[in-house]
Amino acid sequence: MGILLLAREGAPPLGDLEEDGAAFWVAQVAPRGLDEPYEPSDEAGWTEDLENEMALWEEWQGYAANLARPLTNCRDLIEFMIDLGLIEEGTGEEAWRTVSPLPLVEDVLPISDERREVESQIRWRLNFMPAERAITAWIAKNNPGGVAESEIRTSLKAIAADLGLDIEDARHGLAVLLDEDVRCDVDPETAADPEPLRLHIDWQLFEDLRTLYRAAPPQ
Repeated sequence: MGILLLAREGAPPLGDLEEDGAAFWVAQVAPRGLDEPYEPSDEAGWTEDLENEMALWEEWQGYAANLARPLTNCRDLIEFMIDLGLIEEGTGEEAWRTVSPLPLVEDVLPISDERREVESQIRWRLNFMPAERAITAWIAKNNPGGVAESEIRTSLKAIAADLGLDIEDARHGLAVLLDEDVRCDVDPETAADPEPLRLHIDWQLFEDLRTLYRAAPPQ
């Protein structure tokens, strides 16, 4: 992720990773240094993410071990990503960059059926991210203010019409966003288009967990 973001910001390393020109870039993707033991906590944005990051790191170490590769520090990780075809050496000032399009994980590693299902679910959710964002911004605009919780009565047909969405995009977008802060009295995946829905909103959780809901819906 660090490599991807830095490339988008126009800050790839210049030349070899050991050269002075790469120091800023290296500090961003390897804050403990290229050869210091990798710490999954560096990737965890929230404390509750750490357990997941630890599990992912152990999983990737297993993949590397099956390919007889060490995987203990950021240098190992970068070299492993090069071997898998995830990043590549560029030319001129763009010394390192992510490949585009990125290959699917199952195309480069012998992953388990469980991991394959997880990756499939992630891709499914990403397909409906624009609809999810549009609906979450719409929910935010319906905040009555001054109350801890409230309900929004609507339907998939009404949501789609209000936001100019395809009805199936509205259905799946709503299904994707449901969580502890936004609950629905029926399953959007099985609800009829005009069927009345009641969305129960916990506004404190909504503010705490979903700040992106306040963003304008994508065009």
